[in-house]
Amino acid sequence: MSRLNMSKLRVGWIIAIAIVMMVVMVIVAANIFRYYQFRRLLTNRASHSFNISREEFQLVADYLMETDFGSSFIRLNEISAYGTVEMSVGQERISVSNERVSDAIRHLSRHGYRRISMEADEGVSFLLWTRALEQGHGIAYMPQGRIHDGIGLLPFMIELEPLDEEGWYYYFEWFSEWRRRQSGG
Repeated sequence: MSRLNMSKLRVGWIIAIAIVMMVVMVIVAANIFRYYQFRRLLTNRASHSFNISREEFQLVADYLMETDFGSSFIRLNEISAYGTVEMSVGQERISVSNERVSDAIRHLSRHGYRRISMEADEGVSFLLWTRALEQGHGIAYMPQGRIHDGIGLLPFMIELEPLDEEGWYYYFEWFSEWRRRQSGG
């Protein structure tokens, strides 16, 4: 093969590699754009949900913060339209006896919330969306600004934005990103 043909072959390979790299960069950029667009949509949905259900959020948060249970949670997908609302405290299941609170919990369930968790002296989180336990987002109530990053209520939190009511926040959890940040990567 002549030198001229070898040069043309190299130039062809360089052009092919450059085209592949550009295609990969466009795909990555599109995915990053979609990711941030999706996150903005989630933030707007949670904020809107909080604004229309503010009274229910506050009622449930106050009720749970006044209990002496320490840590507890309520799975909203297990609640029927009129059945008893129960919360898990350790291995026990305890009925929520306050009917207004039960109605507020049912209301949040109808609006897509999946789980309510409470950690003593930290606050209450209302999980709206989760992706295979890897990512999640929702609304959190942390009175007196008691925000604990990496422990307790929101263990894998990577984003926390205050809502327009004191003590209330939008949160985003992402285990892989949290772990990467913890390792300094």
